Amino acid sequence: MANPISDEIHTSVRDLIHHITTYEPDTERFATLEKTTLSTIKKSDTMYFLNTKDIKKAVWSMGEKFMFHGFFKHAEYLKQTHDKYIDRNLSESDLTPRLNVVKFLLCLSTNPTTCFWKDPDKFAFIDEREEPEEVVDWGAYLSEGIGRWSPVRDDSFQEQSESDEESHFGKVSVGDKGAAARPVITEARDVQEYDFRAARTELVESVQNGWYNGEVICMKPPSDWFDASVGILWEQHLHKQVNNLIEIEPVTVISEYKVIREVLWQMWGPHSSTVFELSNKLVPRANVTISSVCSMTFEGFLRVFMPYIEMLDDFRQFNQQLNDKVCETYKSYGHSVQKIMSSVFKGLIEIENEVREQENTMTLLNLADKFEKIFQPVLVLKNIHQEVVLDDFQGRSRLECALTLLTRLRTSLQFSVKKLEQDIKLTLYLESLFYYFTMINAWLVKNDLFDHTEEFIILNNNAKISAICDDCRMNFALQDRVSDFSKDGIVGIISDQVLQIGRNIHLLRLLGKFDVFSKGEETIHQEFVRRVLQELSAYYGYATSETENPTVGKISSTFDLNEMGDWTNFVDLSDGFLAIAFDGFYSIEEKKVEATLFEKIRDVTTNLFPLQNLPERILSQILKERFTISGLMVKTLLIENYSLDKQFDFLNHIFLFSDDLIFPFYRRLFEKMNTTNANWGNSVWLTSHLQDVIMDLYPTFSDDCSVQVKDFWKQCRDSLEACTLLNVQYDIKWPLSIIITTEHIAMYKEVFHFLLKLKWALYTVNHLFFTDLEPKKKSAKPRAPKPTTTKRLKYLRFNLINILNTVQHYFFGFVFAKYRIQFELDFEKSNDLKSLIASHEDFIKSIHGSMVEIRDKKRNQHGFNTLMKCVKILKVMWNELEYATGENLDNCHKVYKESFEVVNAVVNPVFVFDY
Repeated sequence: MANPISDEIHTSVRDLIHHITTYEPDTERFATLEKTTLSTIKKSDTMYFLNTKDIKKAVWSMGEKFMFHGFFKHAEYLKQTHDKYIDRNLSESDLTPRLNVVKFLLCLSTNPTTCFWKDPDKFAFIDEREEPEEVVDWGAYLSEGIGRWSPVRDDSFQEQSESDEESHFGKVSVGDKGAAARPVITEARDVQEYDFRAARTELVESVQNGWYNGEVICMKPPSDWFDASVGILWEQHLHKQVNNLIEIEPVTVISEYKVIREVLWQMWGPHSSTVFELSNKLVPRANVTISSVCSMTFEGFLRVFMPYIEMLDDFRQFNQQLNDKVCETYKSYGHSVQKIMSSVFKGLIEIENEVREQENTMTLLNLADKFEKIFQPVLVLKNIHQEVVLDDFQGRSRLECALTLLTRLRTSLQFSVKKLEQDIKLTLYLESLFYYFTMINAWLVKNDLFDHTEEFIILNNNAKISAICDDCRMNFALQDRVSDFSKDGIVGIISDQVLQIGRNIHLLRLLGKFDVFSKGEETIHQEFVRRVLQELSAYYGYATSETENPTVGKISSTFDLNEMGDWTNFVDLSDGFLAIAFDGFYSIEEKKVEATLFEKIRDVTTNLFPLQNLPERILSQILKERFTISGLMVKTLLIENYSLDKQFDFLNHIFLFSDDLIFPFYRRLFEKMNTTNANWGNSVWLTSHLQDVIMDLYPTFSDDCSVQVKDFWKQCRDSLEACTLLNVQYDIKWPLSIIITTEHIAMYKEVFHFLLKLKWALYTVNHLFFTDLEPKKKSAKPRAPKPTTTKRLKYLRFNLINILNTVQHYFFGFVFAKYRIQFELDFEKSNDLKSLIASHEDFIKSIHGSMVEIRDKKRNQHGFNTLMKCVKILKVMWNELEYATGENLDNCHKVYKESFEVVNAVVNPVFVFDY
């Protein structure tokens, strides 16, 4: 509660405690309850429910808990009290306080069933409202007028029986195998309260009979044949031979029926009993046998059943290890194992029912034959389990456990040698994919990728770093060790297609498209399993329906007779006599119970089937049919609302000099560099001039574009070096920054500097006029260069213009045109976020790679950069002829020649063809 507890509430709480518990306010117990109640109120946010449905659900849930622990009367009384207290006819003003009271009492309830067990007398259920039912003494009624009968005692039979018992070897107790109890009709007694503790103790101490927990038992067979008592006669012979000189441990002899029952009980959990002993391992006892077999032989025969008991126990132990620390994929796998083994347990129940009914003779040999048949799936399952599950899976990462299980199951499907083996492997694989497909469905349909176990392939980092930058909101990545399992088909599809579809849908929702996809009737996993079954059915020509291979059971239906409504309200159909009496008044309908996945696959397949890439193909089809439109929606949205296509054109015009749109900008820049005015690096002037150039064509982008010059530009007097100090700054806004990243912008800027230097070099050499080499008439000392010097300067200028024009034509006419056309084709074909990113990334990387090949290819430290230095040196010698010495000309020509060979090899490649 946000507010402190008022005095009125405090007083009401004390009255409520006194009314419920009858404790006095000043007692210690009352103070404890008061403290607990007030603490509960403080910790709770609200005690109010909007309707009675939630309260009823909570009360009914507690009633089911009571019935589960055997307190049926308590549960019924709880429901009746609820129905009486929460009356539907109450007004809202009266109903709300009652709902609050019930909710308050539910919050205060702590382990009620434990209190029932610990103090049954205190919590004994006594409903004083119910009138005691009249008890009819049917025994006295039916035996009225019939004299009591008792058989005549045969003393000779008793004496012979006692003598037989005394002659039996060792100190044993003889079981009564044929005495029939006479019918005794007892008088009706008063109904007493049931003592749960005493009943539980009696049940534990007397399971079936004394033979189950007894130390030594001897049950003689009813037959007089010699073969029926071989075991007993053999033990008697041993005792006779040793004549008490050697102590022989007494042997327990029980009937074969009881041994069969114990074998069946061991299937539900190993435990010590008359026949078996459980210490570190379950083993047959050495001193137990049946009357027709010697104890040593019998012990060896019982070992036939040990593998079955151990296999069931191994899977039971594995299931117990699937706690919260284990990956969910293992839990799905364990659930699938349990469903496959359910048919085995059904068979065991049927065998036990057959044994208990004793309508047919059941021997241990028959039991072994039946086990061999029904345990075939378990034997195959055990071998598969040992192959696909890691031995120390509790010490491994959940991601490794999940991927290892899925990939091993998928690989093993290709190497199945039997139909049963392939059916089980396919069942395990399909159901083990449940968690992965659930995560995919939650992410793509509900935009909820929360993997609390961290076993899913795709990692959602948005929650951790979304506050750093806008682009981080799309931070979905693969986990580290996924590449080790990338060869698996399903893993590859999730790593590639699902990741990209998820990014598409997540981006659409970030952009406000919340109604992209509606929840379908089937989840991805349900549709995936259904399509696999359909493919198998089509391959085998198996006719399927909506509910495939149902198991049919019979239940009683409701019916009307003379418009009296549901007759099940008047007839207790659990009473066998009433059910037969009213057999003609109610109908029987068939209820279809859907079979397990293993049963469906088992019934469809008739032999081994070619699996090939069936799971991968079906998953790809589901993703394509459901989510292909998401990628097209992303492309359309980015183009229509955020002008993605115009953004690409803008970058090409600004950074790649496309169509020479910014020619006025760099032409004016070069002119100011060559003047004596040192104000060429004013960023305000440069930004204004650039925006004026692009404003008409790109009015929405021009304001975000600026020119920045490094701080020490005023000290720079070298126009070539000045080109490296200038930088065009342009920030891509979200969501376009997802496609055009900061790494891409850095590549654009490098290409811009390269082209700016190239344009500067062409501008410089083209503005070296021949008239500048002629002597000036007005000059006091006219220049008179040597003819050879003039020729060499002109020759060097011509060579530089030639190679620079070649580089420019190569870059714009071949490189840029080629990759621009390819980019337009890729951009047109792109249908999702990944293909959009890939089309632009391939374009700028190709442009940047070609530029780097020209700029950075060197031989003996000569290349494009030294070619730029030749232009700078030529300009100095052209304008200052005194520097045009023979030595300088020789050195400059040498550098040019070396640089020309390096650059020309790139822009004019020579192809040699072998004919």
